[in-house]
Amino acid sequence: MQTGRHAKMIRSLSFIFAFLLLVHPATATDERSIKGLSKALAGLAHDVDPAEAELLSVTAHTKARSLKRDYRVVLNPEFTVFLVNIGMRKRGWCGHWAQDIRRRIRDGTALRPLRHHHVERKYAMERLAAG
Repeated sequence: MQTGRHAKMIRSLSFIFAFLLLVHPATATDERSIKGLSKALAGLAHDVDPAEAELLSVTAHTKARSLKRDYRVVLNPEFTVFLVNIGMRKRGWCGHWAQDIRRRIRDGTALRPLRHHHVERKYAMERLAAG
C-alpha cells in the first residue's frame, strides 16, 4: 500500500517538474521580448523614461497574452483569421489585436513623455530617410 502511494507521489512530482520545465522557456522568451521592446521604446527619444518604456512593454505583452485567450487562438494566427472570415469568431484579425492593445495602453497606463507621437515621428523619419 505504501509503495503504491509512494509511486503515485513520485509520478505527480515528475509531472510538476516537467510542467515547470516547459513553462520556463515561454516565460524566458517573454522576458527577453519585453526587455527588447523596452530598450527599443526607450531609444525613441531622449526624454523617454526606461521605467515607462518597460511598463508599456509589459502592458503590451500582457494584453497580447490575454487576447490570445479571449480570441481563442487555435493552432496558429492564420487559422484563427480563417475562423473570423467564415464567421466562427468575431475577432482575431491583426487589426483587432492592434486596436485592443492600443486601447489597453491608452486607457490603462499614464505614460508621461512616452506618447504615441514619438513612435509615429520616428517611423515617419525613417520612411523619409529610406527614400
